Amino acid sequence: MIFEVINLGMRGIIWGFSFYKWLRRKEDFMLLLSITFWFDLLGGLSQKQLLIHFGVEPNPTALTPLMSTFALTEGILLLVASMDVTGRARDLKIIILFIIASHFGLTYILICTLINAPTRILITYPVLFLGFSLILAGYVLLRHEISIKNVSALFPLGMILLGLIDITYPVTVNMSIAPYLYFAGGVFRGMILVGIFKYALFEVSSPRVIGEGINILPGGYYLEDREVFHDILKRMESLGNGVLITRHLPKDSFSFPIFWLTKVVSGPIKDNIIAISPTDLGILLDLVRRHLERGHTVVVIDGFEYIVIENGFETAMKFLLSLKDTAIKYRARLILVTSSQAYSQNQWKIIAREFENLKNILAQ
Repeated sequence: MIFEVINLGMRGIIWGFSFYKWLRRKEDFMLLLSITFWFDLLGGLSQKQLLIHFGVEPNPTALTPLMSTFALTEGILLLVASMDVTGRARDLKIIILFIIASHFGLTYILICTLINAPTRILITYPVLFLGFSLILAGYVLLRHEISIKNVSALFPLGMILLGLIDITYPVTVNMSIAPYLYFAGGVFRGMILVGIFKYALFEVSSPRVIGEGINILPGGYYLEDREVFHDILKRMESLGNGVLITRHLPKDSFSFPIFWLTKVVSGPIKDNIIAISPTDLGILLDLVRRHLERGHTVVVIDGFEYIVIENGFETAMKFLLSLKDTAIKYRARLILVTSSQAYSQNQWKIIAREFENLKNILAQ
């Protein structure tokens, strides 16, 4: 019984974090997920063992149709959330499929209830539907929203694994391995909890002024003049538009997001400042991409030499080129603040070939 109570508590906390995330970002798919987790919490509260433990004597014939309806509702919400993330939620064909799936599911539950079908039969379609919906939603989140290299990936990975257990339920419900699968489901729900905790606390901020920034064409640039660098920071601050990757922890607060390269701490430091390891290049690239998606038009790197020291020039350069391609994709500008004296002659030739001299561009 203790495990059931812990499981119920995790459902409640997961819903709380999902709702908190929606309050901060106001994104439709997050609202749908928070409603899904609310129904998941209600489903947990509807378990016979828990109700008896809390002093409630439920009607067994009413619980199974109720939980089946919860499972069906969760599946539909997850499908709609998945389509919203991919931008297909308003596709007429998708809407028709949702209507067919929901009507068939409700009709299935009604018929099974009216003919007093065994619990195993009544629950089959709703649980299978929920299982496949969990797998799809987890996959879509990994593909479009959450990096696999981030702790937040435990959120969609847990959904996928939980979905795999759900689709085996009609077969395994009366088998000896059922208790072990129930325990595994609790473990996977714990993964969701850890992942959504990390995901909920990370905020991708939109620029205060969209469509403005440094008056140069999208692309990659290098800059050796620190005075011009500080002028660019002032411009970014006045607009609240831009992303700074730096080796130096800023003493003052800024209106744009800053990623501080350090191995001492990790995570949010204060408003708009997140500490990240210089070796977590995949995570850093994903975080910058998400800010560019929100409308930021400038990315400034002040500390590339540190990335080179920690990763080697070849790996660091691959990261820099990926970041440049990402910036161009979103019509943004990547500005590398560095000095040619920090590199060998061959290394600097590679940088100068891929990046234009910003000071020369501004002087034209």
